[in-house]
Amino acid sequence: MAGASLFLGMTNEDVKRQLGLQLFDKTPAECGKFMDKHLEGAINQLDVGIKEIEARYPGIQKPNMSYGLRGTRYYIEFPITGRNIDAFSILTKTQQLLKSSENDCGSRVISTDSFIQGENISYLIDYAVNSTTALGSKSKGSIYIRGIKEEGGFDSYKFILEKGFDFHDLDIKLILKAYEEAFKPKQNQIEYNQRQQQDDSIKRPIRQRGQSPQQQNQGYLAGLVGNQNQQQQEDTSPQASLQKLGCTLFLPDQRNNKLDWDYLAGYDKVKRDIEDTVLLALTHGHVYDQITQKTRMKNETNRPKCVLFEGPPGCGKTTSAKIISQQVNIPLVYMPLEAIMSKYYGESESRLAEIFEAAAAMGSVILFIDEIDSLATSRESGLHEATRRILSTLLRKIDSFESDGEVLVICATNRKKDLDPALISRLDLNIKFNLPDASTRALIFQRYAKQLSEEQLKELGELTINLSGRDISDICKDAERKWASKYIRKEVSSLIPEISVYIESAKHRLESMQDSNLRMDKNVGDFHFPNQPYPPRPTAYGSA
Repeated sequence: MAGASLFLGMTNEDVKRQLGLQLFDKTPAECGKFMDKHLEGAINQLDVGIKEIEARYPGIQKPNMSYGLRGTRYYIEFPITGRNIDAFSILTKTQQLLKSSENDCGSRVISTDSFIQGENISYLIDYAVNSTTALGSKSKGSIYIRGIKEEGGFDSYKFILEKGFDFHDLDIKLILKAYEEAFKPKQNQIEYNQRQQQDDSIKRPIRQRGQSPQQQNQGYLAGLVGNQNQQQQEDTSPQASLQKLGCTLFLPDQRNNKLDWDYLAGYDKVKRDIEDTVLLALTHGHVYDQITQKTRMKNETNRPKCVLFEGPPGCGKTTSAKIISQQVNIPLVYMPLEAIMSKYYGESESRLAEIFEAAAAMGSVILFIDEIDSLATSRESGLHEATRRILSTLLRKIDSFESDGEVLVICATNRKKDLDPALISRLDLNIKFNLPDASTRALIFQRYAKQLSEEQLKELGELTINLSGRDISDICKDAERKWASKYIRKEVSSLIPEISVYIESAKHRLESMQDSNLRMDKNVGDFHFPNQPYPPRPTAYGSA
């Protein structure tokens, strides 16, 4: 990335002239911070394109654009303000440009979505286009239009385009198309409306009497991909099929800044391993592909396609999968065991196959399979015929996913030793989530009981040996409920719970685990059931 030192001794105008930033009011320091070769090229192209639009529409308002890096994605955005702005029309025009560029640029719409509540409006298009840096691969992007539509008032929106890595000429055209539709003078509106009426590629719904423009457009984005029957789209979409099959969909929300690695207390090594081996492969796949082109005799991927999260329940496996989904902006499909199992002959493997096929139909997706050991138990242990068929289907589907560069399978288990060798051989990575040690447990308590002192948190961390993060969360909830009852009965005068109630709940949790004969082996972090020998009971509290 270009450093700020490249611009030392230069005035703002000199920098702008060198980079083609006449329309972008950035200081030399800001340019040095945000400009790299991809972004610099995009800004230069935009500058040329905006000048051409200015020549067609003298006096057109100049966009107040901003740009840079947001997480792992580039962004270019500009505000749109004025009266009676048709945000849906702007989005429709960008959609038409994407569809008309399928043959030339390999563009395709991955998904569309809309959110309308009162005056708040948000439209989204996720799309893919041919990469300019990695031959044969796709570069993904997202278009957002968000803002407030006031009846008879002053509308305020923002157009945002985000890209994973390189910019294609089509990305620039999409921004310019949105700018032209948003800011061109009103006297050109009649001609524009006549052209729009002649365009049969997208038909807008008929507005019913008493229906607002927002209600007219709400949910209609599903029809932009070619299906004008919204109900049919909802019934046959991959998302609807997965939900009917019992799966849960986690859709990343770029407005949610809370779901990041700080949400998972401790586990620094696990986080680093996931970032190095999973996140970078998803966000910079073109680098991995370029390496294989230079090293392999046959064109094949080196990116992880099937990953195992191993560890006891409640140690962050599912949370980490959600964080990955949020960080790379890819939907997560959570597949619980009950979504597959059926008492009818042949139905379980059929449901499993349907889930894989529906997930693959979504395009870029992360499929999270919980309790994989229940589906892929070693065949050496003597499987029931139905379980053997499920395992065979699972292995075939994982193989088919490995050939698709847009899909990642994450399997979770707390009994890796029970997995079939055929599945283990298909795993690209194995990431282990151990039970938290005393210092990590103290950090987890701090997340749920921030009022406690460092010494008090340390005491709780040492007390709760062999407990998971979920156990600690439950302890804190139980402590808060007990304290609330004390406050209601006027047994205490403060709303802030004291450490004594946390200690009481922690001891109760430990006793209940002992009474139920459910223990954790301190060394291997695996469950021991009643018909198995207990591990030695610790004689003193310490790190787990």
